[in-house]
Amino acid sequence: MNQPGVAPTVVQPSASTRAAESLNRQTWQREDVLAEYASLEGWSDPGEWRAIQLLAPELRNKRILDIGVGSGRTTTWLRLLTDDYVGIDYTQGMVEQAAARHPDADIRHGDARDLSEFADASFDALNFSFSGIDAVGHDDRARVLSEMARVLKPGGVALYSTFNRSGPDFARTPLKKGELPWQVGSLQGSWTPRPVRLAKTLLRTARDPGRPLREYKTWKALHEQGEAHATWGMAPLGAHGYGLLIHWVTPVGARAEAAAVGLDVELLIAAEGPTLYEATTGLTGDVSSARWFHVIARRRAEPATD
Repeated sequence: MNQPGVAPTVVQPSASTRAAESLNRQTWQREDVLAEYASLEGWSDPGEWRAIQLLAPELRNKRILDIGVGSGRTTTWLRLLTDDYVGIDYTQGMVEQAAARHPDADIRHGDARDLSEFADASFDALNFSFSGIDAVGHDDRARVLSEMARVLKPGGVALYSTFNRSGPDFARTPLKKGELPWQVGSLQGSWTPRPVRLAKTLLRTARDPGRPLREYKTWKALHEQGEAHATWGMAPLGAHGYGLLIHWVTPVGARAEAAAVGLDVELLIAAEGPTLYEATTGLTGDVSSARWFHVIARRRAEPATD
């Protein structure tokens, strides 16, 4: 079992990890992606709203590390809870956007796999939204979780979102169930009315007739580099023109990987909300409909000493 802050044994990165690292960084830096993130406001989904409702009393006036801030969407509402805030992102363009949007906030360029600029047990809470933890391969994911656990104080809480290996999107192909490549859309597509999505689809197709075939080719290339295991996998995501190869995990897998670094999962909240899956007493409910879920985990308290 890995202890908080102790990096897992170094292994040769898998092909999917190498592909994710190269491709995902390029995608986050694209001008259209930066523009999309700059326009985001509010909550990503009902599940995130529910999670913040539950945690807000605990987060007030506490020291919070916000990982993967993007253009500063989460900065806006986390700083309503506390002035002791630090935000980081590994894409320089995102950092610049967030800093411009919140000039008085502490926004830094940083990588979740290496939080060495922060001391052990230096934060009361941390947030890693928009499934940012899924942007790295399986080999790096344990390192991210270990670093998250290390910088949290014993008893501190972590909130992060992750794509559901047991959900409807993992095995999705561009043409499955009549979906076309560009209809899968962004992470928030599930809550956009179908007529609106159809209108946007037709407009995009008129402007760029070659887009469907181009996206299908991208999906096919990434699908061939993916992996499928019992509790996790690597597969392409429809967002940004299938420009991301991401990590997916089952609820059981999420609980196990967190426990391995000293984080005890307390709740899993489906993106569609408000269903809660009790992780400490065994999962309840059907998780197959959740596209992704929000994890509320707590840093295990240090063992008592004489």
